Amino acid sequence: HLVAASTIVAANRDSNLTLILEEGNVICDSRPLNWILKYFNISTPHIRGTDFMRAVLNSNISRNHVFIGSSPENLKKIENLFNHNYPNQKFFSSLSPKFGFNLNEILDYVDTFHEEKNLVYWIALGSPLQDYIASKVFERTQKNTIAIGAAVDFFTGTLREAPKILRNHGWE
Repeated sequence: HLVAASTIVAANRDSNLTLILEEGNVICDSRPLNWILKYFNISTPHIRGTDFMRAVLNSNISRNHVFIGSSPENLKKIENLFNHNYPNQKFFSSLSPKFGFNLNEILDYVDTFHEEKNLVYWIALGSPLQDYIASKVFERTQKNTIAIGAAVDFFTGTLREAPKILRNHGWE
């Protein structure tokens, strides 16, 4: 799980979310959170969600990518970015659930891909909801599943990223 401070705060109040985070690999998507964890001698890697996404897409390992969440417009932007910038990767499918969706809709959707190889599910529904959904999708599919959140908005340019100097110093 890529987790920001808000996810940790939510987990502090929700034992189910705490269990989800304890079951998976936790990667800090927040430099200040990473500093706090280091202070308490808790070692966890740090990488911003957008940088993680770019690293996966720039790798030489070809994958099929499924996006769940975000707006239909953003998902179209992602598909165009794949077609123009990431020839080694395949934008496989996407789902922009309607407000008020239920978990079964998403699980029915991912069930349609059970035969596919090299799938990566990117979940962009906002934390902590996306953490619950990512956990259930992984449980159901046993495929790489990443709760990515607002990284999709930064990736598509819908939201501007902070300048690199600010990001590097944890001021984003």
